Amino acid sequence: MSAAHTRVAALDLGTNTFLALVAELDEHGALRVLGDTFHTPRLGAGLARTGRIDAQAMERGVAALRELSAFVAQHACASDAVHAVGTAVFRRAANASEFIALAKRECGVEIEVVSGEREAELSYTAAVSALRAAGHDANVTAADVGVIDVGGGSTELIWEGGRRRVSADVGALVLSERHLGPGGEGAWSDEAWASARAEVRQALERALGPARPASGAAARSIVVLGGTAANLACLELGLARFEPQLSEGRPLTRAGAAHWSQVLRARTLAERCQLPIELSRAAILPAGLLCLELALEAFGANAARASGRGLRYGLAWNLLRSN
Repeated sequence: MSAAHTRVAALDLGTNTFLALVAELDEHGALRVLGDTFHTPRLGAGLARTGRIDAQAMERGVAALRELSAFVAQHACASDAVHAVGTAVFRRAANASEFIALAKRECGVEIEVVSGEREAELSYTAAVSALRAAGHDANVTAADVGVIDVGGGSTELIWEGGRRRVSADVGALVLSERHLGPGGEGAWSDEAWASARAEVRQALERALGPARPASGAAARSIVVLGGTAANLACLELGLARFEPQLSEGRPLTRAGAAHWSQVLRARTLAERCQLPIELSRAAILPAGLLCLELALEAFGANAARASGRGLRYGLAWNLLRSN
């Protein structure tokens, strides 16, 4: 941003989902949310097969950015107070620069491509603020918190006060397409599921290396960010429909992630959509839950809490704090 602002917009442009948050600081210095929305353009659809963002995905991405830009404008946020970051799909797609140029030309949005470490750092900031805002573990310090963020193209793990953070190059959308083919929809065979499970484990081990958290001692409180966590919480609550606002701060378990990933992977897309889950995530949710289960395993943890306050919250907090 070129000048200090008291109101900012933070855009998180991911492999599956684009999210926008408009926020300011209240009189106590806490984050006040003025608006929070998302679209699901699946920009990374086909990435596992081609290594590129295809033309249709670019069109969907631009349409989503237009909607998010209009949303930001409705909240009277200055154009130079908007900051957009691109994550895994932008790091991996050979033609990511084409979409970045298109976003600037068609929507006036400049996209900063962040590294996996920077993505993890922003997610960590968001997770610590989420615990404090929800009133859980009131005495929690940053060093007590571990974070898991399952995305469409990568999975981030952060611990030890944010000093330890890794980004594993496996996520729900890319994993689904790699093992189920274009579209990544439908039921999983036992063979495809076993192969995906092995891939996630290998990706986590490769990312962690010797930095693996000590079993059971990585953190006192683990926060799982994003849509996978919200969907799991709604399934565990047995809701009649998907109500993500009820997922904030809800307890999650490794056993629950394992159970629901097995239930969903055996069902067709239409059958999954009868459950209280986000319809736009139904195709990739089994893979997301698999990533979550094995990330918790890597932490040596059996339980966590869900939070929808993902990367965009960490970005907004940093932008406002730097003014």
